[in-house]
Amino acid sequence: MGIFDRMGKVIQSNLNALLDKAEDDRKLVGLNLDEMDEQIKAGHKEVIAAMAADKQLTKKCDDLRADVQRWDHRAELALKSGDEALAREALKQKKRATGELELTDKARAEQQAAALKMKEDLERMKQKLAELKIKRGTRVKEGDYVTVDGTTGRIDLKLCPSGGSASEFAAYLASTGSAVMLELDSAATANGMAIPQRTLASSATGIFALGLDGQGIFHNSASSYQPDASGQITLAATTVGAGNLDINTFNSVFQSDPLDTVNSTLAAPDGTFGRGTAKLVGTNPAVTFNLSYYIVDGNTALLLGTDTVRTQTGIITLQSPASTN
Repeated sequence: MGIFDRMGKVIQSNLNALLDKAEDDRKLVGLNLDEMDEQIKAGHKEVIAAMAADKQLTKKCDDLRADVQRWDHRAELALKSGDEALAREALKQKKRATGELELTDKARAEQQAAALKMKEDLERMKQKLAELKIKRGTRVKEGDYVTVDGTTGRIDLKLCPSGGSASEFAAYLASTGSAVMLELDSAATANGMAIPQRTLASSATGIFALGLDGQGIFHNSASSYQPDASGQITLAATTVGAGNLDINTFNSVFQSDPLDTVNSTLAAPDGTFGRGTAKLVGTNPAVTFNLSYYIVDGNTALLLGTDTVRTQTGIITLQSPASTN
């Protein structure tokens, strides 16, 4: 146990030192993000080792408990047979095993607490590194830039899609790790939120609520207004089991439009960006929403309409997980 305890103290000390720097704006300038990245990789290995040591100590405690019970049973048998010397020896061994069990159990509890603390600090470090890569003005990829105002914390983000022109955004980080964003270039007027992805790929199972908001401003052209929709959908991995939509087209409102579960589809997200596609087909009225989605976490995904006839954004979030019965 001693070597794992020393290793744990070293890695936790390093993580704490880096966290102190990362959370102090005055020390941020001298912080090496590559050093943080390497420390996180080392920390991951040490957490695995610490958890393994915890399992070893747990097994040793179980073995010692069995020894205590075995010596106790032998002492009882010796007394019943009238062999007091053998009974005394058995009780002596029981006392030895009990003392060793107490010491080992104490060491196990300390090791478990240290391993959990290391794991928590490592997760904090991972999240902090992701935030700092934005704060420090990381160049995301060719054509993409991030700069930060050191006084206000305002982020100037420029994204340049392959083969397209750059879009520029102002962003302000929230305490939750998300960011409020406003488009700055003259190509469009847009605002929204940037949300950290906690999970890239996930099998969606359960009952979900969804909402789609029509986007766009059309002066004196009611027929061009984008429809809004909300509803409920039951998912089992990539299968649409049931669902309905409420749709407002500005001119008309349709309530509880049942989904066509045969033609409604959900493609699993990729493991790189957490992006997948879906098609929701209503029956009364007959309507089809082609969508792409990005996983936020195991419960939530962002939606974007990919039809050429409408422009919509939205969200889908878990209402109730699948029954385990």
